[in-house]
Amino acid sequence: MKKSLPILISISALFAVSYFYLNAARFDVELSFPSSPEEHEINPDHLGPPKIINRANLKDPNWIATFVKEGCVPKCLNYPLTVISITEKDNQLGMPIRRMANHIVSQVNDHFRMSNGNRIANFYLKDVIRRDYSTSDDRSKCHDLVKMGDGKITSSDGDKYYSGNEWRAAFQKCELKKDPDALNVYIYDAYDQNNNADDTTGRGNSNIVNDYQAFILLDYNRLLQDYASGNSQRPSSHEVGHALGLHHICDPSGINSRSQTNLMASGGSIPMKNFYSLYDGNNDIDYDCPFSAGNRTRGLSTEQTILVLEG
Repeated sequence: MKKSLPILISISALFAVSYFYLNAARFDVELSFPSSPEEHEINPDHLGPPKIINRANLKDPNWIATFVKEGCVPKCLNYPLTVISITEKDNQLGMPIRRMANHIVSQVNDHFRMSNGNRIANFYLKDVIRRDYSTSDDRSKCHDLVKMGDGKITSSDGDKYYSGNEWRAAFQKCELKKDPDALNVYIYDAYDQNNNADDTTGRGNSNIVNDYQAFILLDYNRLLQDYASGNSQRPSSHEVGHALGLHHICDPSGINSRSQTNLMASGGSIPMKNFYSLYDGNNDIDYDCPFSAGNRTRGLSTEQTILVLEG
């Protein structure tokens, strides 16, 4: 009997541990294990679904203060990006689409940070979707989106520059060329708003504005410039900022194109958004920013970071 006592104790302990693990989720118990820093590197093969920052966090001043001070490491939200080509000119990238997609994700992780350098989230490449498309694939649901990627259909204004509403309508209609479980990053060929000239402008559409899934558009030529220099005004990170609810700001540090400015800095006409004003009537009033967008090498302010978290 004495010999069997340790065996009974071991079996009981094993049963207790198994019961705890199987029932932890029922009681919202968060299991935490010691780990090495390497475990927190971005590894798509080992990432689960994105974690959710809950309302209790966002209403807790201490949680916000700690996040702003320390960033998300080591328990970052894992944010998936799916990169999709909708331009025939992707063959001018001079590299496989996946390599450019990895570059985009790397740039976003390097530059979409707070001004103190701390991370807000971990972005990872979930999938890559090539341009290949036939209208018979989906009864033409993605026809407009794919054609707009090369400026091959006429906009409501009769040119190759499409309004935000036109992009959103094409995106909503299309299912085959988007990922419903990721932030969709489209590589396209941009055109100027005024004279249909080739352009490098990116676009970012947020959930806050659209009430449905966000997406961004990155010009293939702008990506090539960024790939070559690593500093072309941070196009990927800037547009991700728009997708996550941030708008352009006027940064007085922008003396010229080489000035260090906020990631969301812009020059020219900027619409004021209602979260910068106490009065809803001031929403979308345009004002002239006399400064340059600069090089957008400074991270996000505390206010911008909180807006991203709340989005």
